[in-house]
Amino acid sequence: MRKPQSGFSLIEVVLAVALLGLTIVAVVGLVGAVSRSVTDIDDLTIASRLSDTLQEELRRAAMTGADYNALVANTPIEGGGGLPLELFANAAGDRVILATDTARLDHPEEGIPQRDRYYQIHVTRLGGDLDHQNHSPFVALRVRVRWPHNLPTGPGPNDFVPYVENTDDEARQRIAIYHVAVPRTH
Repeated sequence: MRKPQSGFSLIEVVLAVALLGLTIVAVVGLVGAVSRSVTDIDDLTIASRLSDTLQEELRRAAMTGADYNALVANTPIEGGGGLPLELFANAAGDRVILATDTARLDHPEEGIPQRDRYYQIHVTRLGGDLDHQNHSPFVALRVRVRWPHNLPTGPGPNDFVPYVENTDDEARQRIAIYHVAVPRTH
């Protein structure tokens, strides 16, 4: 008489291994998506905190030459034509520098090297009742932050890939728009 065999058949083992493989692939896929989401949230948090650093940079620019009110007054009104005031910030968001201030922007220690210009900031004034002509104690600005501007690819100063619109990577670029009230100086 034959003893009943215990254990798993070959088909059961193959199905178990296939199910385990599918589960591992699904988990690995989720880890990548969660990692991208966390990075996006961190970048958005930094982008939304740029307003304080932006105000400091505008005041600094005013102290070193142009009158602050004139600087803001020369910022075009939203939708009124003209080029917005352009600034760049590093990925940490702790340095914001006017694009026209090339001496400071390219400074080896305090500047933001081309490869590290992660956030591109465009500033325009809000028109209408909030326009600077009504002598209000503040100027209302629209701040558009776009990132990534440049993507570092290595440690060298020229190791970066500039973000180019209308590429396959366009879905990776993020934009945050917020409004900020900048007090006038006297």
